[in-house]
Amino acid sequence: MLNETKDGPVFDAAVDALRLVRLWMTRALVILSSGRWDGRLSVGSVSNPGSRGWDHVWGDEAIGAPGVATDHLQDYWMKTGRRTLLPAGTAEARKRTTICEPSARTANQCSFPSTASAA
Repeated sequence: MLNETKDGPVFDAAVDALRLVRLWMTRALVILSSGRWDGRLSVGSVSNPGSRGWDHVWGDEAIGAPGVATDHLQDYWMKTGRRTLLPAGTAEARKRTTICEPSARTANQCSFPSTASAA
């Protein structure tokens, strides 16, 4: 529904809009927001097919979970589940990704696989 939207009225409207989406699309997977810059772990990131609410399935999401600071990247990504960080720069640099599993507690525990394409 959203892309990298911070907490506020637009985010609230998207959370509430799920009930309207489900009137017409009951079997679709609905993703709330890429990036989850809102930091509200009490709101689930997805609504699975058949669900009428936001499901808590990634990272530390849970009913009543406290929010997380979105201005501190390390604190944020460690609590919101697996994330892929895409490096900026040259075309060669964009072929690499950084994968951090939810169990990673420091950047040193992330993997940096190469995804060189076949020529």
